[in-house]
Amino acid sequence: MVVDRAFVDQVLAVVDAARAPQYADPETGEVHDVPGVRIVPSRSRYFRWTFSRASKRQPLAGRELVAEALAEGHLDLESPLAIEAAPAEQADTP
Repeated sequence: MVVDRAFVDQVLAVVDAARAPQYADPETGEVHDVPGVRIVPSRSRYFRWTFSRASKRQPLAGRELVAEALAEGHLDLESPLAIEAAPAEQADTP
C-alpha cells in the first residue's frame, strides 16, 4: 500500500493540533485511531494571563480590572483553584 506523503502530513498535523492520536475524516466525520502515533507532552502545563485594552465600552484595561478585583478580594492568587472532579458515568443496568 502506498500512502501519499501530503496525506500523512495532513493527518500528523491534525493529530498534533488535537493532541490525540485520532483523525476525523472530513468527508464522513468518522473518527479513526492513528496507529503508531504517541502524543508526548513537550512542556509542562502553565497558566498565562492575557489582558484586554481599554475601550469606549470598557474604560478600564484588563490589568486595572485585575488589580481592582485583587484589592476587593474577588481574586485569590495564593490558593489553588478548587476544581471539582467530573461526575462519574453510571453504567445502565437493566
